Order: sequence, then C-alpha cells, then structure tokens
Amino acid sequence: MPARPLSRVIRDPRLIEGHYLHVRPGDDGRFICSPGPLATFSRTGITTRFDPPGFGEHTRKVLESAGFSEREIAGLLSAGAVVEGGTIAHVAPQGYR
Repeated sequence: MPARPLSRVIRDPRLIEGHYLHVRPGDDGRFICSPGPLATFSRTGITTRFDPPGFGEHTRKVLESAGFSEREIAGLLSAGAVVEGGTIAHVAPQGYR
C-alpha cells in the first residue's frame, strides 16, 4: 500500500470499522483520533473509550479503598502529599504546520 498522509489514514473506513482508530469529538468541539486496543478477544467486545485519567482524578477513591479515613485524606491533601483533580481535558493538538 502506498504511503498516505495522516489526514487520509484517519479517515480510512477499514481502520475505523475494525476499531483500530477511534475518532470522537473532543471537549473543544474538534475531533480527536486515538488508537484502539492492541488486541481484541472473541468473548470481550470493545465497549469503552480508552481515555487517560486526569492528574489526581482518582486520588480520593484510591485512598478510601486503601482504608484511609476522610480526616486522613484531608490531612494528606492539605499537606500536599497527594493531589486531587478532575478529568483530563480532551482537546485536539495544534498542528505544527
């Protein structure tokens, strides 16, 4: 297959239908293209997006599941030992040309 520019590769229906690429709207309204899973198995379908978590997005949940009390978590947060954040912003990167 001849080399193609990225703008044509991400529009290839075979890649999208095979879930090799995921094209979806970003938080800024522009479209984002991300790779699909590296492997698929017959008994498990592709049912979720693969978005990275935001910095500190799951801090509280992880600490609670490890047995930390609300007071201990507040102490860790106020001491700066851990941080708490929200979801990551999914925006399309700026092109270099």
